[in-house]
Amino acid sequence: MTRKRMNISAVLVALNLYILWMLTAALQLHGDLVNGVYWNSAPPGSLFPIPYGPGVLAMLVLANPVDTFIYCALFKSGFWLVFIILSALYILSPYTIRKKAESGN
Repeated sequence: MTRKRMNISAVLVALNLYILWMLTAALQLHGDLVNGVYWNSAPPGSLFPIPYGPGVLAMLVLANPVDTFIYCALFKSGFWLVFIILSALYILSPYTIRKKAESGN
């Protein structure tokens, strides 16, 4: 594996871990672009730059525009799952290609 590919793989692993970290906080968000995105409790959490969930007070709190964009573009659309699958395929492809070459298929 080349140095460039190893660097890209390391960045993809870090991004996947960050997306999964954001997902733990994003599970507390509800709504859409039309009706608005809300945290299910207060004080509100955050998805960027450091993801953390909301507090314990039971009330709806409007999410800020950055969290709304990330939630709708990444999680509501399902792009996070596509990104994780494609990055896993990119990271694992050299190993599967090498195994096929070694087996003679």
